[in-house]
Amino acid sequence: MPAVGPSGASRGDAGAKPGAVRAVRPASAAVTYVHLGGILVAGGFAIVTDRASILLLREAEPDYQRELSRMGNVHVWVLGGLTVAAASGLLMLLADTSTPI
Repeated sequence: MPAVGPSGASRGDAGAKPGAVRAVRPASAAVTYVHLGGILVAGGFAIVTDRASILLLREAEPDYQRELSRMGNVHVWVLGGLTVAAASGLLMLLADTSTPI
């Protein structure tokens, strides 16, 4: 149970006004933006490539070599997006000093 001060507020928000919005620092917003961007890029490319691979099965004479070459090119973008998301996620984890790991 959190410690409660004389005003009834927990000690963690002892000077905060009710309904006050926490200020977002520009660096924090930028890291969050990069994190979500990495997830969207990686996920978007992966979904589009999966859809193209499924649609390839409908063709009478599928060109598997061309599809594998295209998938290899897209794979770089997916791994890049996942790397950006992992790195920015690590930055967010390390920036949160109030929560013990």
